[in-house]
Amino acid sequence: MATTILGIDLGSYAVKVARLDQGFRTVSLVHIDEALVPPPTLPETDEAAGGDGGAGASAEPEPLRQRQLRALQKLLSAQRLRSESTAVGLSDGVTLRLVDMPLSDPKKVQAALPFELAGQLMADLDDQIVDQTVAQPAQIRAGGDASSLWLAASADKGAVREIIGALAGAQLEPRLVGVSAIATAAVLAARTLPQPNSLSVAEWPVWVLDLGHRSTHVVAVTPQPGRPGHVLTQFARTIARGGEQLTLALARALDVDLDRAAELKHQIGLVGSGDARVKNTLREAMKPLLRDLRQTLAAYSARYGGTPQLLLLCGGTSHLHGIEEF
Repeated sequence: MATTILGIDLGSYAVKVARLDQGFRTVSLVHIDEALVPPPTLPETDEAAGGDGGAGASAEPEPLRQRQLRALQKLLSAQRLRSESTAVGLSDGVTLRLVDMPLSDPKKVQAALPFELAGQLMADLDDQIVDQTVAQPAQIRAGGDASSLWLAASADKGAVREIIGALAGAQLEPRLVGVSAIATAAVLAARTLPQPNSLSVAEWPVWVLDLGHRSTHVVAVTPQPGRPGHVLTQFARTIARGGEQLTLALARALDVDLDRAAELKHQIGLVGSGDARVKNTLREAMKPLLRDLRQTLAAYSARYGGTPQLLLLCGGTSHLHGIEEF
């Protein structure tokens, strides 16, 4: 009998829920639903309640986490989704690093890796949760010693506890907390390339470019040695640029509110007919992201000595007209 797994992505623009059915040695993606995160609502003030309005000055908008949970509850209620297991992916506040280790045993790497990261993180290691996945199988150096390359992720313990607690309050306590960028790449690669090992060597690596609202995730995947149909995440980087920056640039250039700017962004895009001011503004606003992508490509090539052969686009900003060619 199949087990239902819900994968939850609490984004800043939309909340997404993926339903997967797990059988004996098989996992299939059934569908993905999303709901936009509602705008913040101010709590009722004394003035609105008939008072003198003194408390209204200190009223604060609804926190993002509460709005994300409202969107999640809307999705679950509409689809009547139930699960035996739940996983949640982190997008914001996750630091990813590629770390060379003079070790190959996973248990020894797990024990030593936090000390390797201590000098690279901008936060106290005691306040961080650290985990890792192999990015490149172990190799034997010239001297005979084994070495390995690992993709390490770290996140603030308090933030992770907050998410787990919030989902537990909705009776969705997750069994797994992962990194959205890596999970998205694995799911998309499996969905788009149902037989990863059927691609020729020349067609790898595959890059998954997740163009989100506030950030862009770049993930490189290759076939996992010895596991047909599975992919290995060999590289990942998060760029703090996304669709929100494009909307803000349009709002400033055209002197319109954010809702109108977002509407124009999706209606006109980067190419084709339409207001030239919109297209020119969007193309100019895309340049910093393109610069960061070129730097990412250079860093990847310096590490692996190659370039991506296939690019998969996803995320809300990937629907922008002309984004593939640009």
